[in-house]
Amino acid sequence: MMKLNFCKSKSIMFILLIFCAILSCAAYDNFDDFSDITGEISIAVYSSPAITHQSAAIYSNYAFFVTDKRAYIYVYDISNCQVIDTIKLSAVNSKTPSGYILYHCNQSSFSPMFYSSDDKFPLLYISQRASKDMRCFAEVYRIIVNENGECQKFSVKLIQKLYFPVMNEQNALGNVNVVFDAECKKMYTYSRNNDTAASNHNVCRISCFDIPPVNESKLFLSDEDIVSSFSIDCSAVNMQGACIHNGLIYIGQGISTPILRIVSLETNSLIASYDIKKRGYNFEPEGCFWYNNNLMLCSKKNIYNVTVN
Repeated sequence: MMKLNFCKSKSIMFILLIFCAILSCAAYDNFDDFSDITGEISIAVYSSPAITHQSAAIYSNYAFFVTDKRAYIYVYDISNCQVIDTIKLSAVNSKTPSGYILYHCNQSSFSPMFYSSDDKFPLLYISQRASKDMRCFAEVYRIIVNENGECQKFSVKLIQKLYFPVMNEQNALGNVNVVFDAECKKMYTYSRNNDTAASNHNVCRISCFDIPPVNESKLFLSDEDIVSSFSIDCSAVNMQGACIHNGLIYIGQGISTPILRIVSLETNSLIASYDIKKRGYNFEPEGCFWYNNNLMLCSKKNIYNVTVN
């Protein structure tokens, strides 16, 4: 009888543990800190390229959709709503040219800096997660355009592997995503601690760096390179796709419950969180950028035009 009760107790405990785990996962996806304090927003489909990608960056009329673990970049003419070229990175077995596994390219961003004055595009940064040395890194690419009449063929060249400081609970530089303030010519990261048991796992850390030079093929940053940093009290899980405009960082987040967060770099604070699913955005956010003075969000299905009043 005692053995039977013990087995029943173990079964009940196992069920409770599973239930708690489900609740824990749901907590990351069902964000409850929405506060539309800056007014109403509306979302409409701009185009439907249906391109499988994990991150997106835009410059001029061209959006660059970077795939996850397949190492392709689709060049999308956003003014004419069509793919005009496909760039195959020199990845082998889901590895980047630097030899690291292409873990999860949450963020692609154009720097305000050009590799050469003759280049048509600034440098493209593709953020990568940490390897065993606990350093997240970004690969810096130069985009090369070969023109033949009206036809343009795109290719890329790896210029630098930029390694961020070793992640610890103080700097929270785990899952680092790089985004640039073109006006101030600064590099920002939004990140969290990789350790799910850490006290700041659900806190997003935003750090400012001077844009590093690209004259070295490998560059290692340290905590001393952090110009400033601050944290915002919100879940940092599944944050990906961000842009900076007029001193504000716009960040997409979530999977089944997508949201848009807006952070002020002037006040170092989260100023709004929008439940964008209720506005018609039904997919996981993959990219965020400004085009023709409009905020754009993209998913694996559509590019959306977002109006924030």
